[in-house]
Amino acid sequence: MKRISCMTQQPKTSGNLLSGVFVQKDGACLEYDRQPEIFSEMLRRQLLNIYYQRFGTHPEEQRFFFVIKDGLKKQHVVPSRIEYFGRYEVFASTELLDMFCQLFCVK
Repeated sequence: MKRISCMTQQPKTSGNLLSGVFVQKDGACLEYDRQPEIFSEMLRRQLLNIYYQRFGTHPEEQRFFFVIKDGLKKQHVVPSRIEYFGRYEVFASTELLDMFCQLFCVK
């Protein structure tokens, strides 16, 4: 997998979320519409944990920022899980972007 140095532009992707994005902190579901920056950071940490579990190390580049640009929809699946849908943008390292696309169904 190609590594991107700090001197190059971060990978960016956009599309539509086909499966809902969700994040939990200390067993509580975070609400994107209330605190999008914290939601994005906790999503980054979740992806880092999954990456570590899968590969036994953290990626060299750990940048990740997630935003829902248009069509924000909120769905309560179960009391402990709120999923968000809409048109998204992600700015991230290649490794975390790949992990995001593996974890959530996007178009």
